[in-house]
Amino acid sequence: MLQLNVLGLLESRGITNPQQYLVRQGIPYYTVSRLVTNKSKNISYENLEQLCIACKCTPDDLFVWVPDEKTTANEPLALEKLKPKPKLPTAAERLKNLSAEQVKKLQEFMDEMERNK
Repeated sequence: MLQLNVLGLLESRGITNPQQYLVRQGIPYYTVSRLVTNKSKNISYENLEQLCIACKCTPDDLFVWVPDEKTTANEPLALEKLKPKPKLPTAAERLKNLSAEQVKKLQEFMDEMERNK
């Protein structure tokens, strides 16, 4: 079954209050509440576009696929790439464990990436 993974996506980016963040991005609270709790049976193209803009991602970044007992296939499915990934520490958590030299190298790398946009 396909599920929206908005909370996981935003939390992995260090956003500590995803619902509040999405409301500040202009998505109505009622819509945010239904989408992040997976209580919505469908999503409009307009809401999908709003989420992609707010989350700075593409639609496949927003979804995870969890196979259920009805899912049977004799060959690999394209949906396999949407299976949930193991939860990794956030960028902020990872930064806490870097040495001063590593932080400096990371800053230089980020500066270079920004120059090459």
